[in-house]
Amino acid sequence: PPAPPPPPTPQETPPPPPGATPAPAAEGPIDNTVPEHLVTLKPFELCRYPVSQKLWQEVMGESPKHLKFQNPHRPVERISWMMITNAFFTALNQKTGDNNYCLPSEAQWEYVGKGASQGKILIKSNLFEYSGSNDFREVSWASENSFGESHPLGLKRPNSLGLADMSGNIWEWCVDWYSRNYYQTLNRQYGEKGSSNPQGPKEGDFRVVRGGSWSFHSDHSYITFRNYNHPQSKYSRVGFRLCRNASP
Repeated sequence: PPAPPPPPTPQETPPPPPGATPAPAAEGPIDNTVPEHLVTLKPFELCRYPVSQKLWQEVMGESPKHLKFQNPHRPVERISWMMITNAFFTALNQKTGDNNYCLPSEAQWEYVGKGASQGKILIKSNLFEYSGSNDFREVSWASENSFGESHPLGLKRPNSLGLADMSGNIWEWCVDWYSRNYYQTLNRQYGEKGSSNPQGPKEGDFRVVRGGSWSFHSDHSYITFRNYNHPQSKYSRVGFRLCRNASP
């Protein structure tokens, strides 16, 4: 899939803007992770980075309006689920002649986020809390180290599959409708044999976002943490990553 140009030289943490201080830690426990569930997925590809502002402009011919952090190497933001699925993918498919580009399913996103390399994986079983590390500072921009802004893509260490920014920096839209109990339902329906290529509920009010962001505490960057937004919402903390499903 298309990828942004090489990002700037990696660094651990940028110098804070004048007068900036890291955001305080979140208060209270967080309990919005998926339950353990076995899935089997069809072949697909996921882009190494979230979509950059440069890539969006190359595909759409213009940058989204009202970007909060303008930089061609930073993730595109303030784009809704509807804008992506109705406009961006239409333009991308026309340019490439390939109709297989899409948003990832939640199961696809988490499978790659965990650095999976086999055909099956337990959705909750994972070697790391974050994508590629147990230390969020190595792989993630969160409220504790972002100094209140997004950062150029690829500055943090990638996971074992070579994908960066899966934890933190920018929430990433998934194609699925959100249901808090979706994976519990799959467990009851399929049991130990697991489900094949789950695509989320058939309907809902909100779409899934995954990964955490620069404006959220690092607990939200856990690779199992689930969140959601209205499909027409536009936030500076939400972007997306390209998926490409294998041709039938």
